[in-house]
Amino acid sequence: MTTFFRNIAQDIRIFARSLMRYPTFTIAAVLALILGIGATTAVFSVVDLLLFRSLPYSDSDRLVSLGVVAPIEQQEFLFGATYAQLRQGLHSLEAFTSWSGVSDCDITERNPLRVRCARVERNFLPMLGMKLAVGRHFTEGEDTTNGPYVVAISFGLWRDRFGADPQVIGKSVMIDNQSWEIVAVLAPDFELPNLAVADVVMPQRYEDARLRRQTAGPLPPLRAFARLRPGAGIPQAREELEPLFEASLQDVPPQFRNEVKLVVRSLSDRQIQDAKLASWILLGAVGAVLLIA
Repeated sequence: MTTFFRNIAQDIRIFARSLMRYPTFTIAAVLALILGIGATTAVFSVVDLLLFRSLPYSDSDRLVSLGVVAPIEQQEFLFGATYAQLRQGLHSLEAFTSWSGVSDCDITERNPLRVRCARVERNFLPMLGMKLAVGRHFTEGEDTTNGPYVVAISFGLWRDRFGADPQVIGKSVMIDNQSWEIVAVLAPDFELPNLAVADVVMPQRYEDARLRRQTAGPLPPLRAFARLRPGAGIPQAREELEPLFEASLQDVPPQFRNEVKLVVRSLSDRQIQDAKLASWILLGAVGAVLLIA
């Protein structure tokens, strides 16, 4: 054992002398390694967020985004009438929810503030498995045209605007000159399925009767999401949705029907979209750079 360590020490001394004998080569080699390792680390930190991170939803591998795409709208959507039929139930899908986008709104009280407001179906948060920091989820009666005005606020808004006051539940906040009751504070890791930022989440206030009348406008299109039943897959869900999709095409002008497509994909695929292939290529490229270095 003593001989072994003596040989190791001798090798290290020879290696050190060689490096000192050729300082230019040594500096170039060290710089190449630093650049290679640094570039790989930086790129992997970005790619990791896109390809390998866990979504902040329970059983996120069973969540899918579904709808139709058209030349004027490349992100899948559904009109209310189709979505209302969809909610009647499919064997492969156990739960559905929707939201209708994010827009600017204003807290119109002392120290006015421009924020981003998302409008969601009442079961949006629990269906996706999002936890709350404080408070409760929306109720069925609050998601109607004449329902009470209630909101959930983001963790950041709660901290910065309300000083993380645990008694904020039940208080009112003026948004666009309308008084809204705060019923929940979202978890710190809350994120919308399309990664958009939302400071305030409020019910869509669309009852079933109103949805069933919408084949196009004046309501905004819905972004629909579903949870697969255990053991079910996306191909099965797509097959079940085809008849409903074909029926919905009757509301599309004939000249555009061939350009409307049904899309069913995992929620993670919807988030990274075209970045998936680019991320793998980029990761492979920096890996090659590291090997060369």
